[in-house]
Amino acid sequence: MKDRAPKALATARKKAEDLEREIAELKQRLGDKQADQAKNLPALIKDQDFITDMARFSSGILTESHLRQKYRLSENAWIAMSEDTDLIEQIELEKIRRTRSGATKRELAQNHIVKGPEILEKIMSSPRANERHKIDAVKALDALADPGAQRATRDEDRVIIHIDLTGDSKLKNPEDILVIDAAIPKREENGGDNAL
Repeated sequence: MKDRAPKALATARKKAEDLEREIAELKQRLGDKQADQAKNLPALIKDQDFITDMARFSSGILTESHLRQKYRLSENAWIAMSEDTDLIEQIELEKIRRTRSGATKRELAQNHIVKGPEILEKIMSSPRANERHKIDAVKALDALADPGAQRATRDEDRVIIHIDLTGDSKLKNPEDILVIDAAIPKREENGGDNAL
C-alpha cells in the first residue's frame, strides 16, 4: 500500500504539470489571436459596413453581443476601438448622416412596430376596453395582416381626363369643368396582344 501512494502522487504531479503546460499554451494562442484582432482593426476602420454597424449600435439598433459575434471582437479589441479617436469620429459622422437621411428613425421604428400587433390584440381582447377602441384595434390588425388587398388602385391603373372649358377666367364655374376618371380594364392573359 505504501508503494502505491508515491506512484499515485507522481502521476498526479505529472498530470498537473501537463495541465499547466496546456494552460500556458492556450494563453499564448489566445494572446496571439487577440494581437491578430488588434492588427485587423485598421482594416475594419476602413470598412464602411463596420462603421455603419457601429453607428447603428451607438443608436441602439444593434447590440454589443451581435457586433462582437459578427466581427469576432475580443475584449481587448473592443477596448482598443473605444480609444481610437479616428474610429469614434467616423462613427459619429455616420450617425449624423444616418439621422439626417432618416435611416436611424426608420430602423428604430421597425424595431418598435413589431410590438404593435401584440398591443392591438390586448386592446381587442380586453373586456374593459371601449367598443370603439376594440373596433379600431381590429381594423389596424387587419391592415397589418394583409395590407395589399385593401389598397386603392395605383394611378397607372386609371385614366383621368380633365377638361376645363372656363379658359383663363379667374372665376371657375364647376359646371364648365369635365372630369372623367376611369379604370383601365385588365387584359385577358390568353397570349394575344389585343389593344385596349
